Amino acid sequence: MLRIIKIILALVVITLAIYGSTTKKYELQLFMIFFVSIIVLIYGIEELNLGRKEQGLINIGVFLLLLLAVVFESFN
Repeated sequence: MLRIIKIILALVVITLAIYGSTTKKYELQLFMIFFVSIIVLIYGIEELNLGRKEQGLINIGVFLLLLLAVVFESFN
């Protein structure tokens, strides 16, 4: 289930990146960062399930930092 979600989110991120780089419109960059943060969260959950606690917690920390960046940037 998580694998399918990761693939869908990766395709969304790639699509947004291609759209932004070809049209030079960067308004959707926040959405791209948000979807990347969700992918990192899924990787963190998978790492925790595999017993790799340190790597899982690092991934969850990166998710929180990316989410914080999206929230702060959306209010500017």
